[in-house]
Amino acid sequence: MVVTPLMWRSLDRFNHLFGFMVTNPIEYDAKKRRFQFNQVSIKMWPYICSIAILFLSVFLPCMVLGIFRFLDLIQISLTNVMVLLIALLVSGGCLMVELITVIMGYKLVGLVNCVIETEKKLKNPTPGSTDVLGATLIAVVTILGFYPYVTFVFVHYSQLDPLFQFQQLITHYWPSPDNFPISKFVMMTILRPLLALISMFQACRFIAILFCGGAVASISLLDSITHMERISNRFWVRSYAWEILHNHAIIQILLQWSSDVLHSLVAIFQFGGFVSVPLNYMALKMYSAMPFRIYLALTVVCILLPLSHQVLLPILISVYEGEVNLHRKWRRSLCFCGDTRYLVRRIKATRILRVYCSILSYNFYFLKKSTKLRYQYTILSYTISALLSGNE
Repeated sequence: MVVTPLMWRSLDRFNHLFGFMVTNPIEYDAKKRRFQFNQVSIKMWPYICSIAILFLSVFLPCMVLGIFRFLDLIQISLTNVMVLLIALLVSGGCLMVELITVIMGYKLVGLVNCVIETEKKLKNPTPGSTDVLGATLIAVVTILGFYPYVTFVFVHYSQLDPLFQFQQLITHYWPSPDNFPISKFVMMTILRPLLALISMFQACRFIAILFCGGAVASISLLDSITHMERISNRFWVRSYAWEILHNHAIIQILLQWSSDVLHSLVAIFQFGGFVSVPLNYMALKMYSAMPFRIYLALTVVCILLPLSHQVLLPILISVYEGEVNLHRKWRRSLCFCGDTRYLVRRIKATRILRVYCSILSYNFYFLKKSTKLRYQYTILSYTISALLSGNE
């Protein structure tokens, strides 16, 4: 598996669809085919404002409404509760990842650029078969590029967005805004659609660059491991052994250097998959209780979320599986090596590379073959439990 032209084209499509937005901490340079990190400063105040808008117009209203509903201070229909829950989880995940990239994004960008440059030096031939993954990346970026426009119209006219529901809460406890017609017009007619559109674009942009950039970087890393595995049959030659171990040490150092941000993003990515549980519940159980426009918008997310895991998870799992095969070949080649003592010391000093799911340096598990099956089984189990509980 190598990085194909279609995969690079997906990043070019990302620049084309989201190029009008303000400068973000992580940007893609299409000319150099590299990612760049921009340190957040006062000059990036438009980006800071867009993050503040995402927090104030989506996350905070959803949190306040959820607390009031949990304390039984207000009555909200099940459809509104599910929409608020999904908006809360998605916006909270985006804000958390944005915070991580602002603080430690330079490590992630450094890792991605290094593995991409290493993969370019290998000059592996592009496979002649149909590039399904590249076409999938282009389709996902295109959908995310147009999704804010469509969803904005659907949610705005269905009056299910967090700001409108928060306005209903205000009118329940404070004087009616009808006494302030100017402020009501400014808030509900001008600011509400503008803030909702900015929030959707910020969330969709970050999901798109994380999805496409993560796919390209993961494939580049896997391709480097596959290349070392391919030439390991010459491991008994000292020059080849030195080259393989040197390249492996570089990758090991890069993964260790960026482990905090990488493993935290993997954890958020894994836990974010559980957002599909309420999405599946709404798609299968509440199609008759919500406006058809909202149902279409949520169904798209219900498809994209499992698709992202279906694309990225096997690649990250293959890193560990490829490393196991690589170390097995090294041990077999020791029988034909002249300087066995030196190579044994070097092999013992190299670790089997793996991608962990961890938060704050606490490792929950690492990704291997059984991870995908258990992960999908858990989500399916929770979805079935939710569907059955709705019948009680």
